[in-house]
Order: sequence, then C-alpha cells, then structure tokens
Amino acid sequence: MILDGQITCDGENGPKSSTAGGGSGGSVWINCKELSGFGTISVNGGAGSPSSGGGGSGGRIAIYHQTMKKYNGSISAKGGTSSIEDGGPGTVYLETKNETRVVSRVLRLDNRGRKYSLSLGKRGHLQHGIYRDISGFGCVSWFNETTTFTFDEFHIYGNVHVALYGSGVSRNVHFYSRKLFGDRDAVFHIGRKQTVTFDIVDIYYPINTHVYRNGSIEVPSRLSLREVWMEVNGTLSEAGDYVIDRNGELYLWSAAHSKDEREGVFEFGNISVRSRGQLYLTSEPPDSQIVLNATRFVVNAGGVVKANNLLVSAVNATVDVGGNID
Repeated sequence: MILDGQITCDGENGPKSSTAGGGSGGSVWINCKELSGFGTISVNGGAGSPSSGGGGSGGRIAIYHQTMKKYNGSISAKGGTSSIEDGGPGTVYLETKNETRVVSRVLRLDNRGRKYSLSLGKRGHLQHGIYRDISGFGCVSWFNETTTFTFDEFHIYGNVHVALYGSGVSRNVHFYSRKLFGDRDAVFHIGRKQTVTFDIVDIYYPINTHVYRNGSIEVPSRLSLREVWMEVNGTLSEAGDYVIDRNGELYLWSAAHSKDEREGVFEFGNISVRSRGQLYLTSEPPDSQIVLNATRFVVNAGGVVKANNLLVSAVNATVDVGGNID
C-alpha cells in the first residue's frame, strides 16, 4: 500500500449554535505486506461546541504489516479540543508479522498536549482504583474487554490518562509491555487487582504512575524518577537502586509495601533523594509506622524527605548539608 494522500475518519465538530460535544474519531484497519508513502492517517475526535461542548475522543488505527520502513507520513488519534473538557486519546496499534508469526506488537497513545480531565488534574484519583461508575471521568483512555494485555512496546505521550477497566476490576488484570516510552506527561492508573509490568525503561522513568490499593507495579530494579511522580498505595516490585532526581516525587503510603513484605514495609538496595527530589511517606492512621529498609540511604543537598511516622534502617546513611528530613 502506497499512501501519499489522506485516510481520514475524524469526528465532526459540535455545531457553534449548540452545546453539543464533538464526535468521536472512527476506525481505520489496514492489512498489508508493506506500507510506504508520505500521507496521513487520522481518526481524531471533533472539537466541542464553543459554548460548553466536550471534545470527542480519538478513534482507533490498527495496521497489520510486514514492513513500514518506507512510510514517512503521520498517524494521529488525538481527542478533540474543548473549553470545558478535551477528548481522550484513541489508540494506534502496529503489528509486525512475517509469514508465520507475529514479530512485534506496538501500542501508541498520544493526545498531543490536550488538557487533563477536570476531574483528575495532574494527580487526581480515579475512584481510588475501584471503577464502579466511570461516566464522570472524561479525557481518559480506558482499556477493557479482556484481562491480559501484552505488547513489545507501549508509547504514551501528550497528557494521556490511561486506566485498565478490565472486567470492572472484579477479576485480576495484567498489563505487560517489554519496553516503555513516554514524555513524562502521561499518567497510568493501576487499580485494584491489577498488575502492570515493564521490563525495559529509559534512563529516566518516562511516565507518571498511580498505584491504588491492591494494585501492583513491576518495573526494573534500577529506576530514576526525574520530572515525574509515582504514588504507591499497593505493591512495589523489588527495588535495587532508586533515584529521586530533579523535580521527581515518590509517594509511599502505609497501606503499600514492597513485594513479599507486609503493609508499610519497603525494601530498597540503594535509595537516593537528589537536589529538588522529594520523597513522601505517609502513615494512615498516623500512629501506624512506615519502615524503610535500605543498604544505602542518601539525602543530597536540596533533597527533601517528609514523613509523619517513619523508621529508617540502613547500613549506610548520609544526609548532606542542605538535605532535609522533615
């Protein structure tokens, strides 16, 4: 397939004289041996009416192919704009196959800088990870209808909120991607009875992550949080070397714990809070205690640790001049 023109299934805009929302994007399904060219494929959501219409969500693009090396066009499934609430992103799925088997599965979400949902903001809760009624949460990309998601690469950009609806979180849901890519703006919500696993990430962890109670995150044992936040109220995988770098934030709650530990107990090999990094450890109720066990615990100048009831047990501990434990 040679695409030098346009394949467009964009949603319509809400009429100016109404309060209607924009239409959602449609779907494009391409099955070919080779895709090449300079054209565009879009399933963007329509804009909401200027008065009070919400933006339409992006649609779905799925391309099954053997090669796309000669395709230099653009693919877009973003939500529509709105003065009230922008639309959520659609999905772009790229599956590479040879004659007999699937070689690669890639999923991409990019909302191109659309505004966060008004009900969520940057760190808002999605019903604390128990998704009974999701009708009030716009601008969220919900994955549903299955309990297992497997990809070779997962890309999320442009202020995307992602959540796994699964079966209304009545059953265990597992999301796995070998590689994770992002621009540090997207938010992944991990709800009750859900496990999200990433084997390979960039030098800096590229997304914001919200792990609700009884949810679980499994990431490489060496991780650096820089200009992103991670809030854990569930299970954190084995942590060999964690660095909370510039404008990075790690929130650990007393209901959370490291893998194979009781609630409120966290095991780290090395944990470092660098300049402008922040570590928050909060006990609920305050008379419960969070225990942080580490081989090496470091708070550099400009780093901040805040807690209301914390026990640190470390082989080596350093708090620089200008480092702060509150």
